[in-house]
Amino acid sequence: MDTEKIEQKLTMGFSESETLSSHFMKKYILAFLLLSLSSVFAVIKTGDVLVLSIKGVPEAEQGSIEGEYVVGKDGQIKVPIADVMVSARGLEFEELARAVENAYKKAGIYSRPTITVRGDSSTPSRLIVSVGGRVRRAGSIPFRSGMTLLQAIQAAGDMDQFGTKKRIFVTRGKEAWKMDLRKKEVQQFKLKPEDTIVVDQKGTFDRE
Repeated sequence: MDTEKIEQKLTMGFSESETLSSHFMKKYILAFLLLSLSSVFAVIKTGDVLVLSIKGVPEAEQGSIEGEYVVGKDGQIKVPIADVMVSARGLEFEELARAVENAYKKAGIYSRPTITVRGDSSTPSRLIVSVGGRVRRAGSIPFRSGMTLLQAIQAAGDMDQFGTKKRIFVTRGKEAWKMDLRKKEVQQFKLKPEDTIVVDQKGTFDRE
């Protein structure tokens, strides 16, 4: 069964009579907003090209610090003048900026540096999907070609003890689907970059 047929079979438009309860709708919207927000904060990885700028230091020394830095295989960048290595992999831009500031302060070089970190615009952005609700590790996960709904949930640590397979909500742009993960065709549902997945909580009579 192809993806289009699966979507037709499983789609539940929110304007139809089979709409979600207002209580769950509030939970769903909140989860969606939180996951969308989390994708805004880029996580640094090995090989990323970062652009650092600095204020609060002598102007003559800014040029020795500002510029592009490549995250090495060890996940670190070298901080100039202080001549120390700072771990960057796994951090957000803001977190790395604070780490570099602390490196200068700890070395006694600058007392009040202000670092800004951003990604190089020429570096391709990574493709992700967001998984939330009743999973063990909610957040953004790297998207890979052919990724299925089941694979994405497993990549998020799988459902926790309160998650239900009966109600999985997938959002893609302005479209939203309610799916039953107990069905094999649903498990094989092909995702696209930027999809958002929310696993609902078990109801009183839900066994799985």
